[in-house]
Amino acid sequence: FAPERWEILAAGLSDTDSEGTLHIDTANRGGASLHGQTGGGESDARVTVPLVAADRVFGALERLDLLKMDIEGHEET
Repeated sequence: FAPERWEILAAGLSDTDSEGTLHIDTANRGGASLHGQTGGGESDARVTVPLVAADRVFGALERLDLLKMDIEGHEET
């Protein structure tokens, strides 16, 4: 896609605008979770991330061609 057709949002999608703690298992970075459900222990790192209300993000779009979501531990929200 041409650069004017995309934007990277450096935030997590949620039900409200807030902050969350991303728990990262440094031994398995693909298993990071917003709800601390990683392997835990010494290899668990924590990063505060902004969360943005999904309805606000999607409501501002004129068109959506592609959506990639990786959800670990925040499925219900």
